[in-house]
Parts: sequence; C-alpha cells; structure tokens
Amino acid sequence: MALAIVLSIPVFYDVLSRGLPTGQVVLISILILFFYILAINNILRRVIIRGNGIIIGNYLGKKAVKAAEVTALDGLAIGKRQFITIAVGKRNYLIQNSFKGFPEIIRDLEEIIPEERRGTGLEGIQETPLIRTGDTIAAWITVGILLAILVFKCMPG
Repeated sequence: MALAIVLSIPVFYDVLSRGLPTGQVVLISILILFFYILAINNILRRVIIRGNGIIIGNYLGKKAVKAAEVTALDGLAIGKRQFITIAVGKRNYLIQNSFKGFPEIIRDLEEIIPEERRGTGLEGIQETPLIRTGDTIAAWITVGILLAILVFKCMPG
C-alpha cells in the first residue's frame, strides 16, 4: 500500500496540473483525499497485544484497553468475513479477518481474557479462520495500474 501511495503522487499531480475546470478539480481532489485516507488507514491499522493490554490503532489514533476492562470477547462470522468483538462496558471494538495475523490475534486474546468472558462464536472462527487477501490483492492491482499509467505517460510518441 505504501508503494501505491508513492506511485500515486506523480499520477495525481499530472491530473491536477492539466488545467481542468474547477468542478472537475474539486471532484478529483475529493477522490484523491479518500484514496489517501483509506491507504494510510490500511498502513496504520494494528492490533497489538502486550502483557495484559490490547492496543487497537488506526490513523485516528490508538485506543488502549486493559484485559481486566474487557467484559466480553466473542467472534462473529458473516459470509467470508469474520470479526472478533471486544466489549468494554458499553463500547464495542470489531477486528475483522483482514487484519494481519488474525489467527494469532485470536490466540493472543484468549491468553489474556478469562474463559468466563469468552463467547462461543470465538471458537467457531478459531477452528476455521478465513484469511482475507482481498485488501492485499486490491493494493497490488492499484500498484499495477499506477505503474502502467506512469510507464505509458513516459513513453515517447
């Protein structure tokens, strides 16, 4: 994804420097902004389990939760998507199976959360974890398209 961000800079610069009407520049700028927000979020999103704490982070910041504060830990499967749900009081956190190291996250959470706070859904997704590679494939397709645009732009004639 970082490679896609780097390759997108000259492509977006070229598009914005063409002297397009203001309305088109605004729409393209909004799309570019969404691209960068999603790309940066994919790079920065993490779940770190250390000691007796869980850190869930993305581009908006990090949220640290102590294992003792977790009121429920469960799993949920919807089609090819699986989620770990972490309840802390009235607040819930969802960790989907597109996170890097999803099976390890489940295992690490089970080590620090007492069994009486774990739901049965967690066992189901642990037995048959589905590793989603769609985000990775989409990032490489984006890199390929951006690279093709740059190559064709630089070709003579």
